[in-house]
Amino acid sequence: MKRVLVPRCAPGLARLDHDEAHYVRDVLRLAPGDTVEVFDADSEAPAVLRAVSRHGVEIEIGEPAPAPPPRTAVVLLGMPRPALVEEAVTLGTEAGASEFWLFPAERSLPAPARLDRLERVALAAARQCRRPRPVSLLALTGLDGALARAAALGVPRVFGDLDATTPPPSAPAGLVLAVGPEGGWTARERAMLLAEGWMGARLGDHVLRAPTAVVAGLLLTRRCW
Repeated sequence: MKRVLVPRCAPGLARLDHDEAHYVRDVLRLAPGDTVEVFDADSEAPAVLRAVSRHGVEIEIGEPAPAPPPRTAVVLLGMPRPALVEEAVTLGTEAGASEFWLFPAERSLPAPARLDRLERVALAAARQCRRPRPVSLLALTGLDGALARAAALGVPRVFGDLDATTPPPSAPAGLVLAVGPEGGWTARERAMLLAEGWMGARLGDHVLRAPTAVVAGLLLTRRCW
């Protein structure tokens, strides 16, 4: 079933906006009478296309049902250089991250997080991969506060660790994934993570860039797909 993002999943006739109309008409190449599933941030519903033309797309939405709750998939990112932070947010959004917590690790460059810029990056990535909402972004001042916040979530906590010999566990219900900056974690940071009950896991056979490590960690923990 093709899925179409709508601003509001409410019963009745609706007209799709420019981007969604283009997606239905020119990408999916659907025609009047075709059935789709529409969704927004909170619900989903069956729908039937009633009109498709260069002037727009009209769709009749059926009775909505609550959407499945989103999986908690927090990425705790010791900030690499800014371009890699943006790439990590983009790829992490595609791979299913729900939140990014950004903090200056000991090997991070002295560059503050540009949350306004990153919010625009996250919004563009969510629209591109057809997510109803972008990931949320939070700037933290250090690892200590991040560890306390992560512990309160009650989900598995995993950090990328080149010294580990096993991959991360499957965690379909949610997790917090910590990825370090260029140069990786310092010995002190690694000791802090282990002391707080985090599991070190090997995310690949080679040294990974931060954006690649984010995607690898998220997908490896969802390998039950």
